Amino acid sequence: MSNTRLRKRDTIVLNDKKFVLVPAEEYERLVQRDIPRLPSKNERGNYPAIAATDALIARGLIEDRQAAGLTQRELARRAGIRVETLNRAERGAVVPDVRTLRKIERALTAATSRTR
Repeated sequence: MSNTRLRKRDTIVLNDKKFVLVPAEEYERLVQRDIPRLPSKNERGNYPAIAATDALIARGLIEDRQAAGLTQRELARRAGIRVETLNRAERGAVVPDVRTLRKIERALTAATSRTR
């Protein structure tokens, strides 16, 4: 077993809430697992354009939503779309159509303009 994995659960309690301590590297690995991966580069060292664009759109949705401090559920509500639609878009399972992307963009813009 590597040194970066915990053998037992190290915990702390703050404000009557129990937290599990996780090494920073493990935390980063866990956080990054839900971000769509870029496709493998081809023999010329380039990413396949369409697959890479799909992944970058999904990553951008995640980054923008998190920067606005919104959950998927809240962003979907504000955008007037189903949370399942947003979830699939963020996982890279589908690429939303332009109309849906505009709804998401408007909701994110409104959310970020309120926090400034």
